[in-house]
Amino acid sequence: MPVQLGRLHQHKHTGVAPRAGLQWPFSIMRSCQMPIRTASLTKKISANGQALHRAMMRRMEAGGADKEPSEAESVLIEERRLLKEERDKRKAQALQPRPSALDRLMRTHHPQAKDKKGRKETQDANEIKKPKPRRTRAEKHAEKAAALDAARRSPKKPAK
Repeated sequence: MPVQLGRLHQHKHTGVAPRAGLQWPFSIMRSCQMPIRTASLTKKISANGQALHRAMMRRMEAGGADKEPSEAESVLIEERRLLKEERDKRKAQALQPRPSALDRLMRTHHPQAKDKKGRKETQDANEIKKPKPRRTRAEKHAEKAAALDAARRSPKKPAK
């Protein structure tokens, strides 16, 4: 039974505060594991190796030094093998040549627009409209200057 001391709870026998947050039994966590998706597998391999070592020491202390590995050990060995295979696969993939920035920039395949047959026939029947004439930058500036000049020269209206 935990003893309550202020806001911290300590276990009566161990004197250690329990971990905060939601806790799940190890058997549930083991059964619904997510697939391996970590950037580096070295920490997972290291943790697996430590767990394997602990399982082997437990078997040795139980007096089974010459027996076959226990079920827990065999699961850990299989998991370790899978982790190492995944690491080797990622390493081999990293050594493959990758496209450079220039290769990505100079892509050879460009999608082609599909021909629209019905639209071509209607365009041939109608006259092709010319685009609306656009004023150049110089023309716009000249027009603006003329408007300002005209505003300066016009007689000013008296304020009411």
